[in-house]
Amino acid sequence: MSALHHRPRERMDLKHYLLSEVSVLMLAPRRVGKTWLMERVDDDLTREGHLCVRFDASGKGTEQAFLGALCNAIEKQKHLHEAVFDHLKQRLRQVAGGDVKDSLSQIVGQVDPKTFSECLVESLSRSDRKTVIMVDEFSLFALALASKDQDATRTLLYHLRSLQQSYRNVTWLLAGSVGLDVVARRFGLGGALLDLQPFGLAPFTEAEARSYLTHLADSGQLTRRLAIDDTVFEHLARELGWLAPYYLQRLGRELRPTGRPTGQGGGTGCATVTVADVDAAFAKLLEPSHRVCFSAWEEHIDKNFPDEDTRRLEAILNTCCQGPDGETENTLLAVLARQGSGVDRRALKDLTSSLANDGYLSRAEDRWRFRSGLLRRYWLEYMSA
Repeated sequence: MSALHHRPRERMDLKHYLLSEVSVLMLAPRRVGKTWLMERVDDDLTREGHLCVRFDASGKGTEQAFLGALCNAIEKQKHLHEAVFDHLKQRLRQVAGGDVKDSLSQIVGQVDPKTFSECLVESLSRSDRKTVIMVDEFSLFALALASKDQDATRTLLYHLRSLQQSYRNVTWLLAGSVGLDVVARRFGLGGALLDLQPFGLAPFTEAEARSYLTHLADSGQLTRRLAIDDTVFEHLARELGWLAPYYLQRLGRELRPTGRPTGQGGGTGCATVTVADVDAAFAKLLEPSHRVCFSAWEEHIDKNFPDEDTRRLEAILNTCCQGPDGETENTLLAVLARQGSGVDRRALKDLTSSLANDGYLSRAEDRWRFRSGLLRRYWLEYMSA
């Protein structure tokens, strides 16, 4: 039986969708194990005899570059490449006329991208096995393309929707650290996502987090094995807030237990973690030498939002980080008004929804607060004005 932190339920649900002719849009903020989960689902499906093509679309700024990455992923799988290539070349000769190159990557630059992608997916669909195309950071690719050419992005997304509808033996898992639904709303592309099944990936539950820390210790990824009683773990979970694998690992590496060893008289002898030890580990993670652990949070807004939205989002975060309970929407509207931003309540909802989808904030009744106590303390220390 899989350990709790191996996400057996999420893997089973994703497999069910993908093998039932349902393409998936995975909404997953950074550092919750999105890429790890995609790799495990790839392993699960491949072991069961299905065909999987997985690649990362980040840094791809054009449709041709996106298709080139897809081709490279196919060419790495010799059996899949051989099964697809002959039929694809034959189809491309029919639609493009004349001869075609001898590799998929070369053909991409020889044929119209949409013609090529349709021929490629048609060829994949001819297999007697299910094919799943997994695209990590698809939303970053869509955002980069939309920022340069909104019409091209609209055409591409609707083209992908058409491929999903026409070739049911090929399903898609599109994921990314920016919510594609937010990108679609910003550029008016929501209709292109109608056929995708939304799939939210949350941080670990407390039980999963405990399982993960035990795994890290047992596999030698921490400096020592740890004994953490329920009271201390509840304190750890409450202070961390965002039980993401990345930060659990970082925190585990900094824990220096000072409590009495367990297992006296022939037991395990694990050092016992105290509340003070947890607080000391948090303090260590907030030292300047550990700022690199938070760099993705710093860079994300600057890189992926227009300048005006960046200023508004940073103002919201600078306000919400002042206390663990966050702030009300009325306060946030007042802060943005003083900044000179023409933001009404509806526009504020779009901004806070973006921050929620990307893992910064969560809503509790009428207040917006940081999901991670650690990130809140970091933002207060290093980022807020």
